[in-house]
Amino acid sequence: MPLTLRRPTTSQQWSTRLLDGLLFLAAATALIWSLPIRTPWIGLDPGWVESLVQATDAGRIYGSDVVFTFGPYHQLYTGQVSENLNFFLLGRWLYGLGWGAAMLSLRRQIGHPLSWLMLLVLAFLTSQRLDALFNSFCLIVSLTALCRIRQDALPLISYLLQLSTLVLGVLIKLSFVALAAPTILVLVGTELTHRQSYGFEKLIKVLALPLIGIGLMAPAGMGISDGWHYITGPNKDIVSGYSEAMALYRRRNDWQQLPYWLASGFTISLLVTGLKRRLQWRSPWWSALMVSVSAIYFWSPFKAGMVRHDGGHFPMAGLFLLTAGVLTLMLFWRELNPKRAWLWLLMLLPVVAGYSISSKKLASDWGYKLQERNDGLRGFIGASQGEAGRQALRDRRQRDLKRVSGFTESFNIPEGSSADLLPWDTTDLVANKLNYTPRPIPHSLNPYSAELLELNRAFFTDPERRPQFVVLGVNSIDNRWPSTDIDGPALTAIANNYSYRNRGDRGSLVLEEQGTPRASAKETVIWQRDFSLSANRPRTELLELPTDLPPGTSFSLKFEPTLRYKLLKTLYRPPFVTRLMVRYADGYEEKYRLVPSAAEQMPLVPIPRNEDALLQYIEAKTKPVELTISDRDTPVAMKVILKWKAAGNAPPISRYFKSIQITLQAPKQG
Repeated sequence: MPLTLRRPTTSQQWSTRLLDGLLFLAAATALIWSLPIRTPWIGLDPGWVESLVQATDAGRIYGSDVVFTFGPYHQLYTGQVSENLNFFLLGRWLYGLGWGAAMLSLRRQIGHPLSWLMLLVLAFLTSQRLDALFNSFCLIVSLTALCRIRQDALPLISYLLQLSTLVLGVLIKLSFVALAAPTILVLVGTELTHRQSYGFEKLIKVLALPLIGIGLMAPAGMGISDGWHYITGPNKDIVSGYSEAMALYRRRNDWQQLPYWLASGFTISLLVTGLKRRLQWRSPWWSALMVSVSAIYFWSPFKAGMVRHDGGHFPMAGLFLLTAGVLTLMLFWRELNPKRAWLWLLMLLPVVAGYSISSKKLASDWGYKLQERNDGLRGFIGASQGEAGRQALRDRRQRDLKRVSGFTESFNIPEGSSADLLPWDTTDLVANKLNYTPRPIPHSLNPYSAELLELNRAFFTDPERRPQFVVLGVNSIDNRWPSTDIDGPALTAIANNYSYRNRGDRGSLVLEEQGTPRASAKETVIWQRDFSLSANRPRTELLELPTDLPPGTSFSLKFEPTLRYKLLKTLYRPPFVTRLMVRYADGYEEKYRLVPSAAEQMPLVPIPRNEDALLQYIEAKTKPVELTISDRDTPVAMKVILKWKAAGNAPPISRYFKSIQITLQAPKQG
């Protein structure tokens, strides 16, 4: 509650209103309107960012034409501008106004001095990771809504702004729905229980949710069915498959997980105690419900930050914990009211824990950060003022794209031709002035399931959708199987519908669509076996492969997971990396990381360690090819093993998989 309970005088009311206005503008400006503006660059992450920008400019529908974890307002997260600035401007305006409304709601609970202190924490720390910033927004909206249950209802405009920002968050990044959904329920539910709200006002507040969703999706060409498909369609496989496909296990970071949950548990106990005393509920069921809901708010940032567990991700969890600790103390310091000074220090432990988790990867060059923010604010204001400012951003993008073209590969493809590239160097295509025409999952490291793999495969078999050219390069992440990452079925479809044209100046293969339709060579199963799962071993038995496999052979692994594995994948991540050990004819052994849900049609004969071998594999799909393969590149046996993240022996593989089947398939020619 505010720091003073005295009835304000007229002069105090005016000063409060002035401070409220300043707080509103400061929150919107510091947290959103001044976010840095980005332009194209090269590499993996800049590649997927540019693919989203291209999708926005081309008017593609998110959830169907583009299947990815981000939505039409992705520029609020990536900051990268495009030719179409409508989403950039609308999103920033709305997100900033939503934060201003949320900070005013918080001010009504804790007063001005603490509100400004909270804003400083959000601006200088939390906003360094935009996932943590949105998660903190959800927590602030939820807690202030609960604190208002025995107070006045939220002003309608403030309610609409906060609700709009929550819906907007889902359209920024689909994984944000984990906290946006319960926050919407809390916000709408508490507002409908207020006796001060009349029937018509309640009707407006209920109808606002679908109307806001329709209004935000309309500029992206999305209707209600498109929005539903965006949330429940194949996009969800990318979100749910992330923990299996992208998990990293860094022992030097393992210490962060236990302190996070100890501090989170302590924070949950503080905020539930504060809510219980403020709202004066006595039923233990309400306390149990609040503990359960609060756990969701801390679980989502934990999973987002700790699954990948590198410097780009784990600060998300730490910064949210820090923000939640500060917010809890500011909201409930009167209800908690410890009698001894050392108890105040004890209640600061979540703040200390959150900072210690994230501190090593936080910004230290504040001068550069402030310069970035100033540039972002000037660009946003200029673009909001008129066409001249918008054109200035477009010109800036084109200048930087021209500068980047000096670092990209040249493909010798006529300008304006439609083209796609595997696995992920999207910026190279754009710098070559080609018409980027991507498959649904635009990066070959992301089709984490059989359904996603099939979407990309079907794209390259459809003459109405596929591009005229496809550029291929050998690359993968996290020591996955050498190829164009995990897009094996798409690679087979490309081989059947494209032929080799030329090389890029750095060795990439340029393939051109066949001028006349030809019958695709059918894949036929030539060998199939089940791996033997020993009851007490963390690996399968070594399985001998057939000899004299034909060129163009690929292999697929079908994993049947146990319930334990499914739960671990859903709640956090599997406690191991699934690896494939391959023994070659010369006795050498190599280990590769597998994505169990997407281990399909991985090239085997020859193994494409470079573009030369990749070309041989592609050509072998449609015509007889004579290969000379060394013993070093001739696989003779395989087994699946678990790489345990902790010291000691790994658990039995049968605990996580009921069966593992390997299938070899080759083109049926003639």
